[in-house]
Amino acid sequence: TDEIAELGAAGEKAQAERDEAAALYKENSDAHTATIAAIAQATAALEKSRTETDSPTLNLSQQKVRKVLELLGMHVTESQRGTLEVFLAYEPKERPDTKAAGDYEGHVKKYSFKSDSVIELLKELQLKFEDELTEMNTEETNAINAHQLAQKARDQATSAKQASHDEKAKTKGETEGALATAQADLQSTQQDLEADTGSLDSTTKACDVKKAEWAQRSEVRENERKAIAAAIEILAKATGVRTEA
Repeated sequence: TDEIAELGAAGEKAQAERDEAAALYKENSDAHTATIAAIAQATAALEKSRTETDSPTLNLSQQKVRKVLELLGMHVTESQRGTLEVFLAYEPKERPDTKAAGDYEGHVKKYSFKSDSVIELLKELQLKFEDELTEMNTEETNAINAHQLAQKARDQATSAKQASHDEKAKTKGETEGALATAQADLQSTQQDLEADTGSLDSTTKACDVKKAEWAQRSEVRENERKAIAAAIEILAKATGVRTEA
């Protein structure tokens, strides 16, 4: 029926929308998961290179931060982006001679301050992305549950309407069958009536004929009786024989 078809079309549309939303969720979830992992790696590298300003560890930590910055995209403020870019622009100095050790120690302290602010920012961003991922997972779970409930309701409605349709079709078939039987019985009764009416007419006509024949025979016999009586009377007169007691 039209209602069942409409429910089917609504189900297909809802499933298409759910598939699209699920694909978008996976894309965002994967991106957040990758960003969280990258932030954690960058934080670990930074903490390790906090005092190793002239080692490859610093370059590695900058590479990790650069990857994080690429993943963050538009998810950071200009201030946060500036903090990370300043750290990426930092160039380590070679360890100086002993006489210049004071300058180097100051350089280390300056780097340590920068790395500390970056580490703090990265931890803040990681917490933010973890919260967003948790919220995202919750929303997706709720969306799946809502979709399943809606689909279940549509399935139940479809089943109910299909059952109603089948019952109506069955009742219609039974009614049409009963009507056909009644019509056949009526036709048979009408034919019997017509046959009985014809038989009655035939019988009535036969009776009328027999009645007429009986009347005719009765009249003939009456005439014969009268003729015989008249003959007897004539014969008696002629012979002088009495015919009466």
